[in-house]
Amino acid sequence: MRKRLISVAKTATVTAVALAGLTIIFPQPAAAIFGFGDIVFDPTSYATLGKIFTSDASLLAKTIQTYNETVRIYESSSTCTTRRSTCRCASAGRRDLPG
Repeated sequence: MRKRLISVAKTATVTAVALAGLTIIFPQPAAAIFGFGDIVFDPTSYATLGKIFTSDASLLAKTIQTYNETVRIYESSSTCTTRRSTCRCASAGRRDLPG
């Protein structure tokens, strides 16, 4: 019985070494995580996309704030120039007299 176990162990070892040798001699391209060829999960790309998204979101918020400020300045300056009564201009910082 002991000789049989030693024989099976030797056969398994020789088979494993032969398979390892064949994979070294005839290499195959490695499959991705799920074995579907070119599909690869790279967590660093998701982290990079997250940084890009947050920077784009903050840029959008700043752009909206700038737009709203521009609209507010335009509306306040247009009421100063179109009204004939006394007006306090935000941009000039002085009182315009009616003309």
